[in-house]
Amino acid sequence: MEITLLSPGSIKIRSKIASFVVNPKSDTLKTEADAVIGLEDGVGIDTSSVSEFRVEISGPGEYEIKGVKISGVVAAEAVLYKLSLDKMDVLLAKATSLSKAESVTPAHVVIIDADDIPSDKAITTMQPSVVVLYGQKAVEAAKTIKEIASAPVNKYVVTFEKLPQEMEVIVLG
Repeated sequence: MEITLLSPGSIKIRSKIASFVVNPKSDTLKTEADAVIGLEDGVGIDTSSVSEFRVEISGPGEYEIKGVKISGVVAAEAVLYKLSLDKMDVLLAKATSLSKAESVTPAHVVIIDADDIPSDKAITTMQPSVVVLYGQKAVEAAKTIKEIASAPVNKYVVTFEKLPQEMEVIVLG
């Protein structure tokens, strides 16, 4: 799985079989994807920079795109998504909604739009191998999660076989 920063508030997630653009805005780099995912229940998405997409996912429900299973649940006026791709469970959420979620299941990779500082408890409950942060408060959030965070990168690649033993915090920036 590859996670690429397209703009300060938008990323692209590419698995072996499908690709997704999360929260595209007018300043998002032009790209192709199989689906567009909105974290704020349809608010503020601008799909003009995304081509070839078949589906726009912007609310709770069960979805399947090219064999990738996606389930969305509402949490604090936003949506948390669980994706099953490349043998990994991936949770995708805004920090504000993650902190207010009542229960969150374990995930190998947690991708957070750091619109706020997420609660340590919410993250450790999921027992992730990797936490990927992007957005306004990504660097600040990384420092609260782990004392030593890596330098910001534009792209991060991980496979199920190479998941780290200890939690790794990645900042996209």
